[in-house]
Amino acid sequence: MSSAHRHDFLMPRGFVPGLDDEERRPTPTRVNAALLERHQVDLSQTGGHFLIDQELARRIDREAPGYVAFLRAQRLFRDRVIADAAGTKGITQFADVGAQLPAGPHLITAHTIARRHTTAARTVLVPRDVYVSAHLQVALEANATTGEPGRAAVVPAAIHDVLTPLLAEHGDDRWSLNLAEPVCVTIGDLSHWPGRPEDMIRAYHDAVAVGSVIAVNFLGTAPAGTAEAAELGALRRFFRQTVEPELVLRDGDDIATWFPGWRILPPAVTTLFSRLTSQHGTTPEPRFPTWCVVAEKVIS
Repeated sequence: MSSAHRHDFLMPRGFVPGLDDEERRPTPTRVNAALLERHQVDLSQTGGHFLIDQELARRIDREAPGYVAFLRAQRLFRDRVIADAAGTKGITQFADVGAQLPAGPHLITAHTIARRHTTAARTVLVPRDVYVSAHLQVALEANATTGEPGRAAVVPAAIHDVLTPLLAEHGDDRWSLNLAEPVCVTIGDLSHWPGRPEDMIRAYHDAVAVGSVIAVNFLGTAPAGTAEAAELGALRRFFRQTVEPELVLRDGDDIATWFPGWRILPPAVTTLFSRLTSQHGTTPEPRFPTWCVVAEKVIS
């Protein structure tokens, strides 16, 4: 049975929001961008978030102030995984799943990060939102006019839709990722997806070449009655108002079992903040548990 048929069960779980939904309700991607802008993480955003997103961001900032530290650490984690895959492992193909709005005056995307380390970068940006997709496309076109090397495309898809971004063809010459060669897959926060991460990761294992790298991160749980649990409870309440109302908190103890056929890379399964601190020095101080892992495919 082909991979496309074997993993059809993934496709019904989730969706790409439509324009009607996005105009009427906040989206997590836009809310996150508004939060980062409030804290001047991106000194000049490219827009892309609305008043409804900004209002929800203000409420989250008030009742779950630790969340923005997670967003900052999440971005650093993605950037450093891409840098290591390109600079250390020689990978030239990248899929940024759950892609965020372009950042700063230079419209930084995962492709910007990749091309800093390999001029041959081929990058597929995979946003969930229609408006975010449009802003990413504008960013790619703007950077192409300034001579940004490599090739990049935007493929809107739900976070668990493994095959569409990997197989999509782009441009007049119909270029695509070469799945016979390694790909670096960075998956944004899994917390908004209610499915089984091990199913998604197994689907990537079946699709990509040996030597490929996958990175995931997500919000963890906190003991009942703690300040961290209260912040996470507020986050859950606020995100119910968005087009992706699920916020699934996962325990880090089971992460290693998600990766048969992959080798989990040092420092193994750890919190997002511990990983960044141990490898790169100071990072934003955590307010609640977050987990991350990077793995390399070693078995076909």
